[in-house]
Amino acid sequence: MNKLFTVLSIVSIVAVQITHADVVGFEVGAYQWTPDYKGTLSSDNTSIIGTSIDIQDDLGFSDDSHNIIWVALEHPVPFLPNIKIVSSDLAASASATLNRDIIFDGQTYSASDDTATNFDLSNTEFTFYYEILDNWINIDLGVTLRKYDGQVQL
Repeated sequence: MNKLFTVLSIVSIVAVQITHADVVGFEVGAYQWTPDYKGTLSSDNTSIIGTSIDIQDDLGFSDDSHNIIWVALEHPVPFLPNIKIVSSDLAASASATLNRDIIFDGQTYSASDDTATNFDLSNTEFTFYYEILDNWINIDLGVTLRKYDGQVQL
């Protein structure tokens, strides 16, 4: 009887420890974002100030959907941060016929010129974080770094 009690006690202690141990977690997700293209842009260098250009009226942009995907890895190693990587595809293009003269990047475009415009605001962000609390309250602390190289081309 003592041997059975001892074995059951050891198994119970080990089982309790396993059920409370952190394990590796992996998540993948995706969603679609549809921004409302509104606003103006202009170019400016030391000698030429560009015209304020309306994104919808002058360039012909309309609302478009963009894909966002992310992956996260959480692990039980206390001194290494968890990581989440998010990739945002935010590129679009449009074409239009100008109804007024505009100046962009030192070049003058006349009314009735056909234009093709591309912009790419795609970025990748890397978040490194620690789980401070992970019970009925979740608190994560960390830092996000974003790799970003945007452009607008007319």
